[in-house]
Formats: sequence, structure tokens, C-alpha cells
Amino acid sequence: MKNQVWYDALKKSKITPPNWVFGMVWSMLYPLMALSFALFFFKSNAFLSDPATYTFLMQFFLNLSWSPLFFSYKKVTPAFFLLIAIFFLSLLSAILFHPTAPWASYLLIPYLLWLLMAGYLNFYIMRHNP
Repeated sequence: MKNQVWYDALKKSKITPPNWVFGMVWSMLYPLMALSFALFFFKSNAFLSDPATYTFLMQFFLNLSWSPLFFSYKKVTPAFFLLIAIFFLSLLSAILFHPTAPWASYLLIPYLLWLLMAGYLNFYIMRHNP
């Protein structure tokens, strides 16, 4: 609850969606990410040795660390730079998935777009809050 009070008090962009939208969006993005990874998994002959596997897993674990960094630790600037890393690793995952499983790559597009939006929102908060 304390973190929600902190977040609500921040100056946010006019295009910041209501809080319920974040939960709805992530409840769609995580299944798309899982399906993307599953498609790659079942089409890849070298799954465990493929760089795409490690790239995807790295962005996923970084993704899981963003919320605690931003909300629990209130580290807005490091969270922004973490989002940049997540975006580029996710983009690289999509590129690496494409030759083996094109649909696995396409399923990451909504995630990449949301990461751009999240990056903008995080950047706005970083720039407009002391």
C-alpha cells in the first residue's frame, strides 16, 4: 500500500493509463511471451545451445526485476535503464527467433511496443519528479 501511495503521488504523463490497464496488459503479454518461447522451443533443434534461448531468458529475468526496482526500491532512473536493456534483449530475441520460428518472433511485437510505452512512462517520471 505504501508503494501505491508513492506511485500515486508522482507526476505522470497525461497518457499514463489507469492502474487497472497495467494488469490487463501484462495478463496478455506474459502468455504471448510464453507462447513465443514455446514455439521456438518446439522448432529449435539446438534449444539449449541456441543463443536465442539465453537472450530470451535474460530479458525475462530482467523483466521480473523491473517492478521491485521501480516500486519497492523506488529507483526510477536505474529502472529506466533496465527497461532499455530489456527492450534491446527482447528485440534481439525476436530477431534470433525469426529464422527458426517466425511466429515466435511476431508474437513478441506487442511486448516490444509495450516496452516502448513503459519506457516513455518511466522516462517521464524520471524527468518530472525530483
